[in-house]
Amino acid sequence: MIRSLQLTNFRSHANYQLEKLGRVNLLVGTNNSGKTSILEAIELLLAHGEPRNIWTALSRRGERIWDSEENRGASEIDLCRLFHGYSLDTGSSFKVRATCDGFDQILSAKIEESNFPQEDLPAFERESVFGPNALRLTWQSGTTEEHTNLPITDKGGISVDIIRRRVPRKEDQRDPVSFITTSSLSPEAVTSLLSGVILNPEENFLLKALRIIDPTIERLAPISSFRSAGISSSISKGGVVIKCTGFEKRLPIGTMGDGIWRLLALALSLVEASGGVLLVDEIDTGLHYSVMEKMWQLVSETAHRLNVQVFATTHSSDCWKALSAISRSNVEEGSDVTIQRIERQNGIAVQFSEQEIVLAAEGDVEIR
Repeated sequence: MIRSLQLTNFRSHANYQLEKLGRVNLLVGTNNSGKTSILEAIELLLAHGEPRNIWTALSRRGERIWDSEENRGASEIDLCRLFHGYSLDTGSSFKVRATCDGFDQILSAKIEESNFPQEDLPAFERESVFGPNALRLTWQSGTTEEHTNLPITDKGGISVDIIRRRVPRKEDQRDPVSFITTSSLSPEAVTSLLSGVILNPEENFLLKALRIIDPTIERLAPISSFRSAGISSSISKGGVVIKCTGFEKRLPIGTMGDGIWRLLALALSLVEASGGVLLVDEIDTGLHYSVMEKMWQLVSETAHRLNVQVFATTHSSDCWKALSAISRSNVEEGSDVTIQRIERQNGIAVQFSEQEIVLAAEGDVEIR
């Protein structure tokens, strides 16, 4: 597990630390304090700086470079957004360092002068117009190092063609990582994950999660023929049907509302992250305060069972107070549950242990 995390010149964080991390960690703080950036830093670190993950992280925020006003194709990601101060000058760098149980992981990124002779580039890369610099990514753990060099275009971006046509590195040695955004998972992601769980022991776990909101749910299944048809697929809730007590016909899961979809995404992502890390942006999205204690119990129990470390963000007082239901009032060190208040100007997160979470909830103390 990650026990501490340090970010240097990553996004909005010039130098920031989180200490005494536990099994379940809730990040709180004001808008634009950098909570989501911390989730992204963990994601990129555990992916060993894989370029496809960098593309995904920037694309989620719409941080792309548009071709022109006439041609609105987003063919490049806006690389500078990952660097503090948005600088892509030669020598600009960022670093993410995690101290884990018995070892450290470090991801470094640096802008260097390009050493790619044009004639040595693959044909598809020679067709692009590159600037004078390249992005050098280095992942380190012990004596192991992995390096990636990516040419930067004259617009300051990384071309999607370069990322698509490069062979991804093997994932065998990486910890599994699941990332749930504020809009949850796409229908395609849900149906894909669900297909691997149905008729396996974890199917009962999914049903347990959904029954937090609706105890009448008996079964669920993906629709193998589901297609988004390109219509708002990123925000739709299709591809899954459920069977409820008292209804002969199956129901589309979208009928049940946002909370059911959020819990399904949480449950599926916990299973996918087995032995690794689950990252959840605004974990309480779509959930009524009355179900949050059960949600946290489900997350905590499953995280222990599947050996998953959880990092989540919230703006909700109901969410963090519900976390006290799985916190112990007599723990003195090595908390399984922590709240980390992100105050960018202080350089280090304010950490609340399980005991402090319980006391704050009982005394109605605001810790966000």
